[in-house]
Amino acid sequence: MNWLDIFYAFLSLLGGIGVFLYGMKLMGDSLEMVAGNEIKRMFAKISNKKFIGVGIGTVTTAVVQSSAAVTVMAIGFVNSGLMTLTQAASIVFGANIGTTSTALIVALGAGGFANVNLTVIFAALAGVGALMIMLTKKDKVKKIGGIITGLGMIFVGLSVMTNSMDIFSKSDKISAFLAKISNPALLLLFGILFTALIQSSSAVSGIVVTMSVAGLLSFDQGLYIILGSSIGTCITSLIASVGTSTNARRTAVIHLMFNVIGVTIFGLVSISGVFTKMFMPIKSPAMRIALLHTFFNVPTTIVLLPFMNLLVKFVSKIVPERKTDDKNDEPHLYFLEER
Repeated sequence: MNWLDIFYAFLSLLGGIGVFLYGMKLMGDSLEMVAGNEIKRMFAKISNKKFIGVGIGTVTTAVVQSSAAVTVMAIGFVNSGLMTLTQAASIVFGANIGTTSTALIVALGAGGFANVNLTVIFAALAGVGALMIMLTKKDKVKKIGGIITGLGMIFVGLSVMTNSMDIFSKSDKISAFLAKISNPALLLLFGILFTALIQSSSAVSGIVVTMSVAGLLSFDQGLYIILGSSIGTCITSLIASVGTSTNARRTAVIHLMFNVIGVTIFGLVSISGVFTKMFMPIKSPAMRIALLHTFFNVPTTIVLLPFMNLLVKFVSKIVPERKTDDKNDEPHLYFLEER
């Protein structure tokens, strides 16, 4: 294999990531347009019951396909005074469960079923959805077509990424180089930075899945990158909280704290090798990574849920009220500066 083959494989990987990311965005945006009003009604009806908030956060994230986007929504609701900090915290907890749906869908397609290549079948949906968009004048049908097209594009991108990973796996130098990267802290940092760059933990999960299928990443390497991606995805909500109210900024910090605590606990337990023993019997490398992603988020939510109020109090202390914050009971100008 010469350098030109590797260069072409890199370009294919870049193209695959682009199609994958755009497919996720198109599907999420289309789903949001179809179910947007229902999502707003659900958010508006959130009570102080934790489980209701977690359930709504889970369902909404599964629809929008982005925990960061749902957290940003929650920040917006808190900033406008329509949601309390505790209610937003329950949404954030649920969002971390809902985000696992993407990895499971990708793993199902990448792994296939028996002799059926699900990636090709799902990829064909891109054409079906595109025809729906082009051949109809009904707005709702176009939106449904957008959902189907987005889903298909996710698998088109996945297929392109898988093919490029296969080329990389044939290079002894690349395989040897990746095999040497075994330091958990380094892999964790890579997961954080890469996810912060592309602002999608689901996309990182998809890339880890394709690399695992090609044999470029071991299970342990994928484990720490996935853990890092859980922290890296918080960058979107932290950016969105800049310039907002105190409670809105606290919501973003709760999102960060949830993932940092979860990663710390999960990372310390993983040193014993218990997760390797637990997941290695699963034959499909893709499903191993997807179930790992799920196993991290669901138990973390279950463990931290009883301590949610304590977490809210802790974040309220480390993110204090600012003197410049407007008081809700005082009349003030919203769209003009004080000057």
